[in-house]
Amino acid sequence: SDKGKLSEDIHNKLNFEWVATSVRERDAIELLMEPKIKPKLNSNLLRNIPFNSSINRVNDLCSIGRLELKKNQIFLKNIKHKVDLYGALSNEKEYIMRVDKIQNLSYLGNIDPDKMSQLYSEYRINLLPTFGENYGHVIVESILSGTPVIVSDTTPWTSLIRKYKCGEVVDFNPKSWNKAILKINNDFNSYYKGCSDARSHFLELNEKVKRKWVNILINNL
Repeated sequence: SDKGKLSEDIHNKLNFEWVATSVRERDAIELLMEPKIKPKLNSNLLRNIPFNSSINRVNDLCSIGRLELKKNQIFLKNIKHKVDLYGALSNEKEYIMRVDKIQNLSYLGNIDPDKMSQLYSEYRINLLPTFGENYGHVIVESILSGTPVIVSDTTPWTSLIRKYKCGEVVDFNPKSWNKAILKINNDFNSYYKGCSDARSHFLELNEKVKRKWVNILINNL
């Protein structure tokens, strides 16, 4: 096809390398590109989020993420508590209207990236009922800041969250979410410590990712 020919011409004229930041992204590139290529795989880098030194939080529950069907904020209508929503608005207007009608959910707008650290520090738990994530920056940033998460079992961080007890991984049964909220609130100090322990792992992982990006760039000079 013309598209395939254009892609091949680019490969012939330019010396560059494809790098995917997730397995799903790598598979998509391999499927769509002509001629067939095999991208290298390396993760995204994390932003430097300071750890909140206080366990005293102003608010209980938040859910941070772009308002769209994939993030599944509408599921939180099943939570027996008030939940504050933050994130950019998508173009899924019908979905946003449905979320807006749910009484226990309050959309409080998008947040400047520079103010995210302060936002995390104000909440005891970050609820993320996402249908799927390649990476899930909000999950990692929340843990880095010392705010435990409750997430669906559809992210790359299931094993780590369970290992360090920096949150709870649950199915899409509403009872599981309400039980997890109660569990963290009743033992918040342990989950807060779990976030601190996991932070060391994330920062070490970030250094490895950084070194790999440097090697990729050097090899393509």
